[in-house]
This record gives sequence, structure tokens and C-alpha cells, in this order.
Amino acid sequence: MESRCEIMLEAYIKTINIEALTMLEMAKRQILPAAIAFTTELANSINSIQATGLKVDYSAQSELLAEVSSATASFKKNIGVLEAKLEEADKIHGDTYKHACFFRDEVFTQMGALRADGDKLETLVDAEIWPVPTYSDMLFNV
Repeated sequence: MESRCEIMLEAYIKTINIEALTMLEMAKRQILPAAIAFTTELANSINSIQATGLKVDYSAQSELLAEVSSATASFKKNIGVLEAKLEEADKIHGDTYKHACFFRDEVFTQMGALRADGDKLETLVDAEIWPVPTYSDMLFNV
């Protein structure tokens, strides 16, 4: 029984580790650049409107820029925290149960925080820029 438990804990650790590394790869190479590109596009749009000299209301763009910038900053911060948690997990040796609990309590929890930011960005970033299929794409488009 103890051997089977050990094998299952090791499988859990490996699975969550692979998922966390995949999440970081997607976050850093796809989602973060898309969010930054959209932020830049919004800022350029605001600057273009201001450059016309016309007195027009661009508060919608400004508010969206602030919201996307805030979500992007939180997303970037949570990338760093997840990376730190994985580094910390790599230092745990000898006690598979403790290692698995760390993955459950720390790594998996941080993955949820990063996912929440990613989900928020998905609702804000232009669909043309968003690099992965959205939930609505997967549910309603064939």
C-alpha cells in the first residue's frame, strides 16, 4: 500500500509540475505578449485621438487601457510567483508526501491565481490579437 501511495504521489507531482511548466510557457510566450500588444494598440489609439486636437471623449479607451494594464501587471507578477514556487518545490527532497502537499497547496493554488488573470485578459484583449482559442470559440464554433 505504501509503495502504491508513493507511486501515486510521484505521478501527481510530475503531472502538476508539467502543467505548471506548460502554463508558464503559454503565459510568457503567448498571452503576455498579446496583452502587451493590445495595451500598446490602445495607447497608440489614445495618442492618435489626442493628436487630432479635437475635443472628443476617449474615456472608454482610457478606462480599458487602465484595466488591461492592471490585469497585465498582475499576470506578470503571478508568472514570477509561480516560477518561484516551482523553484521552491524543486528543493524539496526525501518526503514525497510533503512534496505533493506543497504542489497542492502552493503550486496549484498559484496556478489558479495566474489562470484568473489570464481569464480576465481573455475578456479584455481583442479577439484578433488573442493567441489561443477562447472559451466561446471552443464551445460555439465548429
